Amino acid sequence: IPANEVAEAVRGSGLVRLGPKAVRAIRKLFSRAVREWAADIDEQVTSDPHRLTRIPNSLHGKTGLRALTISLSELSDIKPLRDAVGLPSDEVEVLIKVPVPRFRLGGEGFGPYEPGERVRLPLYCAALIALKGRGEVV
Repeated sequence: IPANEVAEAVRGSGLVRLGPKAVRAIRKLFSRAVREWAADIDEQVTSDPHRLTRIPNSLHGKTGLRALTISLSELSDIKPLRDAVGLPSDEVEVLIKVPVPRFRLGGEGFGPYEPGERVRLPLYCAALIALKGRGEVV
């Protein structure tokens, strides 16, 4: 903010006249407030409308999670890794190719798993591991 604009805004408000030091201090304060309160915007996501909207109940291609439709009042209670499971819990065998750390999905804990390990997992869990390139359904 240019110093003359800060000074004009203060003068126009009926407050006292400000010297150069006060103008610099106010400018620093405004800059700090903007940094602390500003929202980070993911430009790649916001510039692509396909990433902002999804067909309700469709599956995300990189996770297998379901696109949920929720109301504003439900927002604080939603747990995506519990509530957005979009595939059945039928068990399938997965061959682990890359280390998989411990994680939670569908309200259950899984892992850790090491390369070469064969594990039986719910389909929703197997899909996440496969889609992330960490294993394959056999």
